[in-house]
Formats: sequence, structure tokens, C-alpha cells
Amino acid sequence: MPWPAVFPPCPLPALPTLCFTQEMRDHLQAQPALLHEILKSLFEVILFEENSNQWSLSRPMLSLILINEPVYLQVRAGIV
Repeated sequence: MPWPAVFPPCPLPALPTLCFTQEMRDHLQAQPALLHEILKSLFEVILFEENSNQWSLSRPMLSLILINEPVYLQVRAGIV
């Protein structure tokens, strides 16, 4: 199956992880507020919506908190 036009094939087929890492870094540099928005959205889901399995959201939230603690402190201050 060919790659969609949005995701061109990796120029280094032996190192797909390296290509993904570079693409992810480039994407996060292009949209620096992305992780902040994801963390904020996860907090809103847990606090304000009906969610029967909050445990399933804890791992992605912990990862986002550990990646950028100042953003977590901003989100926490905005909630309190």
C-alpha cells in the first residue's frame, strides 16, 4: 500500500524510528502549543465530563506533565 501524500516515505528505510522522531520534532516545532492543548483537553475530560475510566487517561497525562512541567503548572493554576 503506498504512503498517502501527506506522509512521504522515509528517505532512510533502515531507520524508520529516526525518521519518525525527526518528523515529530518538526511537527512540534511548527505547533508549539499542541502538547499544552492536549493536556488541557485531557484535564477537562476528567474534571467536567462523564468518564467511567479515568485510569486510561492517566498515562498520557503523566507523560505530558513530565515532558513540560511549566505547562502543567499553568493548566493546574487555570483550573484552580
